[in-house]
Amino acid sequence: DGEFQLVTEDLDDDVASGDGTVHDEGCNVRKPARTIAVLIVIGGFISLISLFFVMIYESVAHMHDSFPDYIQGAKRISNDTEAVISLISKQASPKMVQDMTDKVVGSLGDIVSLLVSATVGNLSSTL
Repeated sequence: DGEFQLVTEDLDDDVASGDGTVHDEGCNVRKPARTIAVLIVIGGFISLISLFFVMIYESVAHMHDSFPDYIQGAKRISNDTEAVISLISKQASPKMVQDMTDKVVGSLGDIVSLLVSATVGNLSSTL
């Protein structure tokens, strides 16, 4: 007869057929799909966490196997730093070197303080 009927029922678990009657069939169709979707999400999440820990383990194992290379690189950096400091101390006055050292140490302290406060802020908001 062309009139529309307003259905005020919750249609989450119900299926409306073409003639407007409501059947309680949706529950049987949606529950297995929802269960499968939840299981897929849980499986993916567990897989990502496992992959994260496997990557950390592999990184540690690689660092352990290549530790002499890291020692050699640290010595090279140390030698280069000593050469730069030696060059600067020969060219600059002791007061100037002390001022530069104080500024660098102060800046590093500010950077470390900023990183620590950001980390603690993120951890507290996460918990």
